[in-house]
Amino acid sequence: VERNAREGAATLALSEVFEQTLGIATLSGLGDTALTSRELLQDTEGRIRAVAGDQHPALLSRGLAILARNSTVLGDYPRGPALAREAAALTAGDPVADAQDQATLASLLNLQGKHAEAQQVARLALAALPDDERPVRLQLMMEIARSEWNEVQRAQAQKTLEQAMALAQQSGNRIAQAELHRQRGSWHARLRHIRDAESDMKQAIALAGASAPLVANEARHSLAGLLLLEE
Repeated sequence: VERNAREGAATLALSEVFEQTLGIATLSGLGDTALTSRELLQDTEGRIRAVAGDQHPALLSRGLAILARNSTVLGDYPRGPALAREAAALTAGDPVADAQDQATLASLLNLQGKHAEAQQVARLALAALPDDERPVRLQLMMEIARSEWNEVQRAQAQKTLEQAMALAQQSGNRIAQAELHRQRGSWHARLRHIRDAESDMKQAIALAGASAPLVANEARHSLAGLLLLEE
């Protein structure tokens, strides 16, 4: 009981750090909001390490994973993957947590244009993941599909994405479905399949709803661009 209380207090303290510094009110995701200051990231990292200490490696891992993505979005390519690898090392021995960290790393590698490495990381994590861990499986499949597309393996990428969409539908995971529709819509747009792209973006908006406002807003932005192309 005492240990659970300490974990709960640490989780709350870490959440408060993110709310105060980055404006992220949850530790359940990666934190999609792009930051504007490396100094802010460094300050947040220091606070995270102080709160988590050596007593809460799982919490530290989650915090570092959020910082890893934001570092990469800001263009600090060496720092982002380094943080992601540190996060993964902290959860070694926990296959689900490790797979989540590897999904983060694969995402960062894709953002850097290191698609072959991203695919290797995601496939290895997927092979080690228990079958019933569907949310993480979907994240890994998404990164594999992205890497395949950017490696000009278009047919295979579409097949991987369709498999992920089927799994998301079976799981009733509306947010994952929204993200997958948005991804497919972006591919349709690149191929100038405007009507198909519009259909996917509209489905993404409907599926995301109020539960995933960032996903919905990105789909709305993409849809607005598609409508301009038709004018």
